[in-house]
Amino acid sequence: MVIKKAKVCDYKDFDASRCNNGGCYGFWTTYTLSNETELRLGLETEPRYAVLYHTTADFDYCEYCGSWGSCGCDKTPEIATEKQLFAAMREADKNASDQTWSEALEEVDITPSADWTKIRRRCEDVLRKCGDNRTIFNVARMLNVKTE
Repeated sequence: MVIKKAKVCDYKDFDASRCNNGGCYGFWTTYTLSNETELRLGLETEPRYAVLYHTTADFDYCEYCGSWGSCGCDKTPEIATEKQLFAAMREADKNASDQTWSEALEEVDITPSADWTKIRRRCEDVLRKCGDNRTIFNVARMLNVKTE
């Protein structure tokens, strides 16, 4: 089994009466499996996770970099390895309480099972039926097929 989605929470400074605009916010980070297809096809062997940041605050907060206000980041989630996810979960659970914790929200069984013959045949069928020469040319270039 592989974790598909996990959450790591930090509510050390959280106060329910001041959690939206009073400075005592809760924070959590979500990790979502980003390469499930590649794992299923056997193209990759190590799970990778898109990381997003969240808070209880009502203020602008960038979910991609975890900064307040206008951050200027490229709005692309950072990617964490399975090892990094487990480290974050262990750290949160080291002193687990009602203030810090982690949880695996969803798990998935990933068994590489690609039928490469079938995939190859489908690709060939699509190319055979494709009437767009530009598409065929671009695929040929991508595969380093001699075109002259």
